[in-house]
This record gives sequence, structure tokens and C-alpha cells, in this order.
Amino acid sequence: MKKNIVLLLMVLFLASALNASIVWLKMGLFYPECNSDLWATNFENLILQKADFQTSQFFFEWETSVSPILSVGFQFGSMQKTEVDSEYRDFTYDDGTSIGQAVGYKIHPFELTMKIYPVQKRHMVFPYVGVGLGFYTVTYEQWGDFIDFDGGYSYEGDFVSKTTSLGGSGFVGLVFRPTRGLMVGIEGKYQYLKSRLSSEFEGFEPLDLSGVSLSFVLGWMF
Repeated sequence: MKKNIVLLLMVLFLASALNASIVWLKMGLFYPECNSDLWATNFENLILQKADFQTSQFFFEWETSVSPILSVGFQFGSMQKTEVDSEYRDFTYDDGTSIGQAVGYKIHPFELTMKIYPVQKRHMVFPYVGVGLGFYTVTYEQWGDFIDFDGGYSYEGDFVSKTTSLGGSGFVGLVFRPTRGLMVGIEGKYQYLKSRLSSEFEGFEPLDLSGVSLSFVLGWMF
């Protein structure tokens, strides 16, 4: 089913390649939900909270019209929080110094998108709704000093997961068009992403990197 949806979007995109196009630049903030078991373990053991992983996001999108109210496109972007420093909540070394760790992630989505414009783009102000489906490359890293609770000792480690997973998004936007070609607006989006982890994190479920975002958008129509 998912493959069929991707193929449909590709056909619509190629069929409309000669129609009017819009280039979008999107800049905003991403708020991950962090609801999987690896996040829960980290929040329990380390001095961390979900707000620590909020970060900026940047997207580039090329969109082309299929009809006056329907468009398809391709977008790619970046969300990354490369290092969040922390330490164990309830454990220290024998001399009282903290046992420190750091956590970081990088997400690069590559999505085909479909948008519906209830009010045509020729108006000065118009909304849109849309969906995206594609592949997300994810790097998750956790490094520093770890406690082996079974053995009762600490050790230094660096654990990295680099994978690619299928993900999707739904979004709504409101655009103001001050000139024929220039458009500015805002976009709210929900991203759904459960990224599988590499063998270094064996035993954990897929990493939850779903979340909401709010972006400023700047577009130019050709």
C-alpha cells in the first residue's frame, strides 16, 4: 500500500512537470515527542527532558501544479540536535564527580508531497493542506560513561545508529502573496517517524522521532 502511494505521487509529479512551479524555503522549530523505550530509559537514568531535544529545522521544497487546487512536489530537509550533555541522576563516581553522557540525533527527510489549495493561489491570501511520504535518514548517537547495573561498574562507550526509515507528515499553511511571484507565510506540521535502530541498540523498539513543528515559509512562483 505504501509503495503504491509513493508511485502515485511520482506519476502526478512527473505529469505536471511543465506546469507552474513554486520553490519554497522553510525555517522553523521542531518539537520531538520522544515516546519510545530508549527515550524512556534515558529520561529515567539521565538528567534529561524532552525539551532538551527541541531544535531548528530547514526545508527546501519544489512544487508544481496539477490543477488550480492540487499540487505535487518534492522536499528535503534537516533537523539535528548534535549534542545534549547530561549525567546520571542518582549515581556518581566514588569521589563524588558526576558520570556524564551526551546524546544527539540528525534527521534528513526526503519526501514526495501533495497539497490541496481550497482557495486558489491567485488570491492575495490563501491556505493549504498537504501530506508527505518518503524516506528519512536518521543518525542517533549516545556516548560518554555508562553504568553496567548488573556488573556494578562503569565503562566508556560510543554507540551510533545510522539507518533509513519510511516516514510521513501532514501539514497546514497560510500564505500571503504581496506580489505576483513572492509568497510568505507560516506552516504547522506533524511528522510521523519510528526509526529502526542498528544492532548497537539491540533489544530496543524503533526510536520515536515523531513530533510537531512550526515554520516560516518563503516562496517564489515561476
